[in-house]
Amino acid sequence: MHKALRGLALAFVLQTGTALAAEPVDKLDLNTATIAQLVKLPGVGPKRADAIVKLRERVPFRRVRDLLRVRGIGRKSLARLRPLVRVAPPKVIKPRRAARRRGRTPQRRRSD
Repeated sequence: MHKALRGLALAFVLQTGTALAAEPVDKLDLNTATIAQLVKLPGVGPKRADAIVKLRERVPFRRVRDLLRVRGIGRKSLARLRPLVRVAPPKVIKPRRAARRRGRTPQRRRSD
């Protein structure tokens, strides 16, 4: 009986090219989400959502793993949140300035 069901399920997947799964949910961007949106995440209450917003105001998130900097979010919480959140790439990329060493000027080559 189980083999027959597995065979039918496999045939369905191969024929349609899709598996029976939940519809994909849009991930929440950590750099633009409101407190109300963050509170809907599992394990995130009003205080933790506020901490996320305050942290991103100081330093925007560059990757989802940066959530570990929020007090109260550890590895287990991160594993639970990772499929539900994302960090979008920055829209405006600022050009980097060349790093200068203090007290040193570039030496010019002499043309003899």
